Amino acid sequence: MPNSLNGATKDVIVVGFGGSGAVAALAAAEAGATVAIVEKSPRGGGNTQEAGGSLRKIADADLAARYFEQLANGGTPADLIEAFVAGCNPAIEWLERYGLRMTEAGGPWRDWKYPLVTHDPFPRVPGNEGLGGRVRVEQDVPGHGGSALWEGLRRRVLDANIDVVLESRVVDLLRERTSGRTCGVAVVSAGGTTTQLEARSGVVLACGGFSGDPGMQRAYLGTELPAFGLPGGNAGDGVRLAQAAGAELWHMNAFAAVLGYRIPGYPSAFRHHVYNESFIYVDQAAARFVNEVGLDNHAMPWAFRWMDPALPGYPRIPGYLIFDESARRAGPIVKDALGYHRRDWKWSADNSQEIDKGWIHKGETADELAVVLGISAPALARTIADYNACALAGVDDAYGRPADAMMALQPPYYGIALWPCLLNTQGGPRRNASGQVIGIDGSPIAGLFSAGELGSIWTELYPGGGNLMECIVSGIAAGRAAAGGGDRG
Repeated sequence: MPNSLNGATKDVIVVGFGGSGAVAALAAAEAGATVAIVEKSPRGGGNTQEAGGSLRKIADADLAARYFEQLANGGTPADLIEAFVAGCNPAIEWLERYGLRMTEAGGPWRDWKYPLVTHDPFPRVPGNEGLGGRVRVEQDVPGHGGSALWEGLRRRVLDANIDVVLESRVVDLLRERTSGRTCGVAVVSAGGTTTQLEARSGVVLACGGFSGDPGMQRAYLGTELPAFGLPGGNAGDGVRLAQAAGAELWHMNAFAAVLGYRIPGYPSAFRHHVYNESFIYVDQAAARFVNEVGLDNHAMPWAFRWMDPALPGYPRIPGYLIFDESARRAGPIVKDALGYHRRDWKWSADNSQEIDKGWIHKGETADELAVVLGISAPALARTIADYNACALAGVDDAYGRPADAMMALQPPYYGIALWPCLLNTQGGPRRNASGQVIGIDGSPIAGLFSAGELGSIWTELYPGGGNLMECIVSGIAAGRAAAGGGDRG
């Protein structure tokens, strides 16, 4: 992979070497274009390599489109949703043509206990029966589904002799002086050298969202949340580039999240998981607030992201996981095969190492644990007693947790702060079904395209299995359109 393309001219330049960028580059090359990828990290991979790797199949296109339209609540035009649905199964076939072997998302995906991983996070929404199963790329390299998908795409890009420039950040989009058409990028290397790369046909922005930028999070999400991805990545570069080009932004308040932990000294989050039923979630007032086993892992963070207008504030950010000795011994309270820090920390099987480090707090009594956590001791003692009474009676009138999923908590008790943690953000430049970026006047910006989570179709309700699928579907569409010049027809 060359580290410099000074003065080079390509048909298509792709900004970002993650899943959607790799797919866009391959699709453009398939269409006969010469392609270069510019990536600011030393290797690439983005959020794709940190993801679970689940790819959604479609059983009935009409029903599935209805389902996704309901989730979007009018926030995404029907033609984009229909194009996504129509592209899902062919996208899996496209990956298979590149030699990526698929397997049903069972096995490791079904050893999950809590929070639940379900076929459909929103089963009451009409059309959900149109969803197919999920597949992932077989793990022919160490890691999991997301890293296997990424490694497969990375290898195919290199095999295709597509130029990849690493440790180089795109700081501006070039435009033709007379037409205003996007015709290239300005790039700053790690050494500070500025280079201009020209694009005859188009530029594809595939450089992720803004989960790594606390200021943009506060501006668009209303609060700052931890993220699972590469530290320093997904810093909102694509949003700023698109804005400077006159793009209309959409879905800026939307994100995909699951529950996780902030650990001192580790910039990225650790993913929450519990192996048995002797646990509860409490808020900052030490009160339960949800059926802890009743929501899919993608839906559960919305129970935490609730604003109390009387405070005002978010009394469940963070909330707290409270568990006992039985849950401690049942297995690690993380899913440590997922997220950036699976590389540099192996969580102990019985959580003892993390207790010794002070990451997990211990109390011989509820009062003792509450003091360490900084929440009300009388309230926590009362909450545990009330929950235990529900578990013994087999009835949870307040939250509906089923009898077979409740186990009374026995001292000693353990606790750790629990956050909604970002898998990715969804906002960015609005695009059409061909991946063309739409300007504030409602028309496509000539020569500019986007793919992946940067301007995703997903709004506030993320259905699971859709982000990586959109990487593939939107990457193919944007790469093909950019190779053809898009609006040049």
